[in-house]
Amino acid sequence: MGIFNEIIGHESLTEREQSIRTFLIQYPEKLYNMTAHDLGEATYSSAAAVTRFCKKLGCRGYQDFRIQFLQDYREQRGDSSGRNDTGQIIDIGTDMPVLLREAVIYRQAVEKVIKENSPERINKAFDMIHAAGCLDFYAFDLNAHCAAYAVYQFMQCGKMAGVYVEPSLQIRSALEKRPGHLAVLISFTGNNTRMIDLAGILHANGTKTLCFVGNIASSLASLVDHVLIVPTGEKSKGMLREESVTLFTTAFKYLADVLIALEYERNRDRLREEYSRFQKMANNKIWQFDMSSKVSAIRLLLFG
Repeated sequence: MGIFNEIIGHESLTEREQSIRTFLIQYPEKLYNMTAHDLGEATYSSAAAVTRFCKKLGCRGYQDFRIQFLQDYREQRGDSSGRNDTGQIIDIGTDMPVLLREAVIYRQAVEKVIKENSPERINKAFDMIHAAGCLDFYAFDLNAHCAAYAVYQFMQCGKMAGVYVEPSLQIRSALEKRPGHLAVLISFTGNNTRMIDLAGILHANGTKTLCFVGNIASSLASLVDHVLIVPTGEKSKGMLREESVTLFTTAFKYLADVLIALEYERNRDRLREEYSRFQKMANNKIWQFDMSSKVSAIRLLLFG
């Protein structure tokens, strides 16, 4: 196994060592000109922490690690020298560091979700979702894509769901009394004032609320019935804002997939029966009919 894969797969790293790993995956070419002290400063740790990190990976020390790391880095890039014809260090210019970085972020997302959400917390969220007749997702900006992903997947496993991203429609929906509906809010910080206002309206209206949020101590988290913690990594030194967002969206999708899998397992027999009915629709070529005939055919097949 190369040192790159060893870095990605190594467990039991401290927070400082995780910062070192993240830096190396993002900026592998910088190691050509860095001492252990330089790497320690760049990762808000120390030369001693760098040495301990290297020894955890089975190296004798920093210099031994540096030689193995750069050799593996050159091989991953298909470059035997690591320098261009003029002797200058070649810039990354390949997708390999990006692939490795994304693998590290996915691993961190899964580990942090498991660490910050107990089985009891996840099971309570699932019970709320399963008991609901419909899921109403509320999200803004990038989180709207997370909500759309969850809506599609929940619909595939038999749970009615929709997403509201336009502010006026969000307010209109929140004001509506809808027995059996569960409102699902998604927020990176938990301090978005519009999301807080929506939570207040939903609470006053008696609607059950579940929130995916990056900060359990936020104002939004205090207004909802239940919270699932979606790690952002903002407290980790050396983590850039875009990396925090990537970690949040990756962690959200992992959490959503867990809940979706639980819902599918609970509805497995019914879903198989429905799938069989939809197959009959395709075989009967009902999509060639006019709209009124389609509706009649679908009703007949689904409801008898």
